[in-house]
Amino acid sequence: MRMSFLPALDPMTTSLTVRSGAASASWQAGLTGNATIIANRSPLRTAPERIFFDVEVDGFDTPGPSGSDYDPRLHELIYLWDFDEPGLRFDTPEKLLSEWRDANVAHGPFVAHLYRVPGRYTARVTVIEPATGRTAQAAFEVVVEDPAETFADEHTLYVSQSGDFANAPQGALMFDDLHKAFDHIDSAGPIPKRVMLRRGEVWQLTKSTWFSDRRAHFVHVIAEPGSGARPELRGVPDTGERAIFRHRNTLAGSEYAYSGLVLRGGWDSTTETGFNTNYGIQIEQAAMGHVVVDNCHITGCDQAIFESNTDQEIQDEKSVVVNDCHFTNWRGLCHYAAGASRYAWLGTAIVCDPDALAGGPKNNYHNEHGPIRFQCRNTFKAFIDGCDIFNRVGWFRNVGYQTQQPCIRWNQMAAPGSVLNLQRSSLEGGQVTIAVTGVNGDTVENVQNVLIDRCIFVGSHMTQAAIKADSTALTVRNCIAIFPDVERIARVYAPKGFVQVTDNFNPQALTAPMRVYNNSVLNLMGDANHPLGDARVDLVVDEIGLADLEVANNVLHQPNLGVPDVDQGPLSTQILWLPRERGYISQEQPELLAQYASPLDTVQLPRPLEGSPALGNALSGSVSYRDLLGNDRPTYPSMGALERG
Repeated sequence: MRMSFLPALDPMTTSLTVRSGAASASWQAGLTGNATIIANRSPLRTAPERIFFDVEVDGFDTPGPSGSDYDPRLHELIYLWDFDEPGLRFDTPEKLLSEWRDANVAHGPFVAHLYRVPGRYTARVTVIEPATGRTAQAAFEVVVEDPAETFADEHTLYVSQSGDFANAPQGALMFDDLHKAFDHIDSAGPIPKRVMLRRGEVWQLTKSTWFSDRRAHFVHVIAEPGSGARPELRGVPDTGERAIFRHRNTLAGSEYAYSGLVLRGGWDSTTETGFNTNYGIQIEQAAMGHVVVDNCHITGCDQAIFESNTDQEIQDEKSVVVNDCHFTNWRGLCHYAAGASRYAWLGTAIVCDPDALAGGPKNNYHNEHGPIRFQCRNTFKAFIDGCDIFNRVGWFRNVGYQTQQPCIRWNQMAAPGSVLNLQRSSLEGGQVTIAVTGVNGDTVENVQNVLIDRCIFVGSHMTQAAIKADSTALTVRNCIAIFPDVERIARVYAPKGFVQVTDNFNPQALTAPMRVYNNSVLNLMGDANHPLGDARVDLVVDEIGLADLEVANNVLHQPNLGVPDVDQGPLSTQILWLPRERGYISQEQPELLAQYASPLDTVQLPRPLEGSPALGNALSGSVSYRDLLGNDRPTYPSMGALERG
């Protein structure tokens, strides 16, 4: 796919219609293509409001699906979003490029945004077909309601266990017992309610806070305005109460928002001690509705967010959005995603404690799993943007060591036609950093649509590949993958390549294209650290011989081999940040094996420097429209993830 470089795009106007319960806005201005924004809004449309945005397009040469779940438009067209909140930033993630912190923009065919401040906004998208230069634009008018009006007077419950109600809004109901406040809400039914918690107070719960009994609920639980310490809710120790917040059998259309809180369980992942029965937020037994977790810290829980779908029905009314949060110190999984139709993680740190023990068997007494696992039975969509994700633990024992689980396990039930849009995120650790695979060998894979764009993958002493896939319809572009120069803890963890393609024994899952282009792979390992004495890796390890695999315009740089592979250098060695991996330690190996720590100079930005043959040399095959940092590619684009340094 070659690119046509475009002039500046003209301003736009919009028209608004309503169709099938979802608002849409379209723009047709003679730009040769047409685009329509489909906005999926929350029931209350009240701040903090999450909105999912899809785009319908026509008038482009790129075709839609044809007898398959593979949709070329999701992979080949470029979608540039602006949410009309200039200056909004992703500040919570620590390991993130400054160029990725602009929260006012997004990229890709399926995105989401959270509006915290009530008011009127215009969300805009520009769609570009690089192969022809055709474009389309669309806009969508958003009015976000003021929570002070939605939850006026007795619709707000102000809770202070100290009895200090000085900051309570006028007309609010006042409680000094948190459980009584939630009992009041659970009995109120489908009436919008807001629970406002006084800052600086810590609640030790004696039972879960339930939303249940087949009712619809519209509840926001927030910290009071101000800058004091976040309200903290502590889970119930070892009583069978499984969650701090629990949703069970709630009805379609319910809405829950949690904002500005600390949810704390009793688990300590650094010692594998403490009580481990608490979920931060539990959504179970086909509970339906929309959940927003905004600006919250969740730590010490068995799982920060646990959801299950015991039937196999597609649940279109269910969504989960995590925005500007910090999750850490979990025991089981951080987020077990198993039933919604839409997900988004925005500007969030999902970071295993760097001092966590390596894990152990599945007996509830060890660290077991990684940050995010998708286990949905129904077709679903997920958007991950501006996130900082790290893992160093796992339950599976191999040749005497606990194998690190992936940072993301995508679509473990292989729901056909599902969509992942992973953008502007850093991921560190795992035997593979992201697994685009079924949960086990018995899972029948299906064609999905997975777009991975502008990400940084940092390996560890166990990482074999940044991406492991056993289905096609996968596009990977503008990414950096780094293999550290560290001794491998065992031969089975020897590195293989940037992308590893494995056989799932379902030919139907292998019929769509796989595109791997404009990436930079930095293999820093020296031969002495490789179990077989040859540390060379490949761009793509295709174990099955895909019929439609394109590997184009990538940079592979391996400077520490016995015979260095540096044909595409020189490259910059600018250090971005320090890696988190500090070596191997577990209950069975209580003394830290620091020789397996990632070197401090591991995370580099391998930009091509003057004299590099990668500069201006992407002359055939697929070429990305923008580079890793979001810069437009020039008329003569470069190979790799980055343009000229």
